[in-house]
Amino acid sequence: MFTKYKECTQFILWKCVKSSSFQCPAILKSTLKKKKKVLSAQHDYNHAPDQSTIEAVKSKIKIKDIATNFGFTPSQIFNEVINLIPKQVLMKMPTEESIKQTPKHTQH
Repeated sequence: MFTKYKECTQFILWKCVKSSSFQCPAILKSTLKKKKKVLSAQHDYNHAPDQSTIEAVKSKIKIKDIATNFGFTPSQIFNEVINLIPKQVLMKMPTEESIKQTPKHTQH
């Protein structure tokens, strides 16, 4: 997984989220557009992927998507998503209260 490192005039540089803890040198270059396209990748990861963290991030994205596009209450969204998540992924998720606050921040 990558986090935005630097936005340049023609592209965005992304670095591995483990760049500090594992001194991982992996870097991506992407377009500036909303649907970012990878332009190049430099260096390989120096660690194995953390599947639980990846699944937790996907679940948080799903919660935000449901909150933005449907009229469900925070409790309905929480039950819809969280009840399907394995325990090892739940350990990587924010607290229940934090998750239930997400819809309030994304609804217009």
